[in-house]
Amino acid sequence: MTTALDELRDVLPGDLEGTQPTGETLHVLIVDDEESIRRLCRLYLEHADESLAVHAPEIHVAESGEQAIAKLQELTERGERLAAVMVDMVFPKAPDGIETIERLWAIDPDIQVTLMTGEGHLVEQRIQGRIPGELLDRWDYLAKPFTEFQFAQRVRRALTAWISHSKEGQRRRENMQLLMQLAANNRELEETVRDRTRDLAHRAAEQEKKNTELEAALRELEAAQSRLLQTEKMASIGQLAAGVAHELNNPIGFVHSNLGTLQRYVEKINTLTDAYEQRVDPADEELSALKKELKIEFVLDDLPALVDESLEGTERVRKIVMDLKGFSHPTENEARFADINEGLRSTLNIVHNEIKYKAEVTADYGEIPEVHCMPGQINQVLMNLLVNAAQAIDESGHIHLRTWCEDEYVYVSVRDDGCGVPPDALSRIFDPFFTTKEVGQGTGLGLSLSYDIVRNHNGDFTVESEPGAGTCFTVRLPVNGCHESE
Repeated sequence: MTTALDELRDVLPGDLEGTQPTGETLHVLIVDDEESIRRLCRLYLEHADESLAVHAPEIHVAESGEQAIAKLQELTERGERLAAVMVDMVFPKAPDGIETIERLWAIDPDIQVTLMTGEGHLVEQRIQGRIPGELLDRWDYLAKPFTEFQFAQRVRRALTAWISHSKEGQRRRENMQLLMQLAANNRELEETVRDRTRDLAHRAAEQEKKNTELEAALRELEAAQSRLLQTEKMASIGQLAAGVAHELNNPIGFVHSNLGTLQRYVEKINTLTDAYEQRVDPADEELSALKKELKIEFVLDDLPALVDESLEGTERVRKIVMDLKGFSHPTENEARFADINEGLRSTLNIVHNEIKYKAEVTADYGEIPEVHCMPGQINQVLMNLLVNAAQAIDESGHIHLRTWCEDEYVYVSVRDDGCGVPPDALSRIFDPFFTTKEVGQGTGLGLSLSYDIVRNHNGDFTVESEPGAGTCFTVRLPVNGCHESE
């Protein structure tokens, strides 16, 4: 009796011997929601098992798409592969047959799929567009009802195709392994490059840090050098001013002393003239005419005023000379107690010519104790603040000075109504070489030197400014805060 498998062998001569991967079990999955169909398909395969003994297929069954997917995942976890799936087209619950094979292919695209359907060739229309072109050779359909021969033919076709694809897949897997090894080597190389890059970046950052530190040290050295040169310049100017003051002091002393003597002589002459007036005959017309011609009365009246004005002028010159002598030692290293109010007055007297054409100065001198400091250096600070205040005023304005004492500290504030300082420049105003003045009008060292002097006196500097409204500098000095070693 000729069986369906015998007919199949006649249609497809030869067997699969030599094509099945050595030691690999073929797995066939039957998916149908009707138990009778599942039993029938299993029976067909068991009858065909003898003729397809070389395949030795292992049969699995599932009643839904979800169970089919779970069975494939189970096989995959065991390291085994599913060769063929005979799946129904319609299920009571999703997924349907087409979605089931899509999800199966998402796990293993080499699976050979046969849709078992009662729709016949209409299934081609339903599946059109849902299967990617590269997978069209991995599916077929079997119209229900089907014979044992038809079922066995589809299974043999599916297994033959899967074995062929498996060999190709094996080559792909070997290539994939090579690619994975190459990718691993690339990752290792990239990691090595990243490590070297990080190391180089770290070294570059350290070098950049060192360069920044060196640049900062260089700037500080240049600033210190400039401050030293400025200090030496001030010292030279101070020595020159001291010499000029000394040279001026002697002739001014002579002139002042002589004017004092002249004042006494004028008094004596006036006394004698008054006596002569009493004894001269008023009727002497010649003498009266001469007296009127020489304007003796005016001369005698104006002469004391001239002497007084000259004495006042020489007194002012003597005061300037004395202030200049007191200001001529800004680098003195011996600290002593000094009157800040007096220092402010003398400094204001020295810079009066710088200020008088641009600003009116008002001063509010408070009752303050003497401060232990280096007076020449403090005077230099006050001079810088006064000159800056005058230079901040374009045409005419006002400068207000104030001193007061609070909590063992003496405060000096210099406020002007000039152009003010931009907000972005306030944080840099005490930096060496920084200036808001036009090129050629400032070195940028005045406030920097002043800041260092105040800090060396254990004091501090604050500044408040509003563009267009003016600036206020405030110096705070401890009454007993300066030491000679500083």
